[in-house]
Amino acid sequence: MLGLVLFLSHLAREIRVETMMHSVRAAADRTIHRLPPEGAPPPGARARHRNHPPTQCSCPS
Repeated sequence: MLGLVLFLSHLAREIRVETMMHSVRAAADRTIHRLPPEGAPPPGARARHRNHPPTQCSCPS
C-alpha cells in the first residue's frame, strides 16, 4: 500500500506544469549547447578559401 501511495505522489509531482516546463527547458538548453556557433562550418565540412569558390571535379562518375 505504501508503494502505491509513493508512486502516486511521484506521478502527481511529474505532471505538474512547473516540472514539465523545467524538463523542456533543460532539454532545450542541452540542444543549444550542442549546436555549433553561428557561421561555423558543419562538422566534417572541407575548409575552403573565402575568395575562391569550390571547383567542380571533371572526373568520370
